[in-house]
Amino acid sequence: MKNLVNDEFYVGYIPDAPRALGRIVTRIAAGILLAGTTAGALLIFNQPSFAPSRFESGEYRDYEGVMEEWPYPILVTDSASFLLVAPGKYGVTEAVRGLQGKSIRLKGSLIERAPDRMLVVPPGSVVTDAARRLYRARSRSPDRGRFSRMLLSTHLA
Repeated sequence: MKNLVNDEFYVGYIPDAPRALGRIVTRIAAGILLAGTTAGALLIFNQPSFAPSRFESGEYRDYEGVMEEWPYPILVTDSASFLLVAPGKYGVTEAVRGLQGKSIRLKGSLIERAPDRMLVVPPGSVVTDAARRLYRARSRSPDRGRFSRMLLSTHLA
């Protein structure tokens, strides 16, 4: 029969713990550390890879397509659909209001992640086909210089 009296009694203010207690605490701490390291490694190595993505900040390109306003502004092109946002990823709804179903052209900076695409549209870059035809007609007119001076004077006033 074992001796029920234990000579290794530990009091917190004594500088050294008994050897048997030290071995137990060391084994428990090592086991917890090993389990934590193993769990971390499993989580890291089993993590799925990142989706292919691209963020062309400040790199603006021309895009053409049909405008869809509802439920949120989307430019539908022959090859893809793009959610439209203003700089800072704010809403662009006011800039495209009334353009539902119309063919438009705009400048945009692409944000893409896997199948999702978004265009950051700078203010004033959305042009409808009618406005584009009017601009081309005026730029080809013989009185082009007067029109340019008139535009310049309205911007300076």
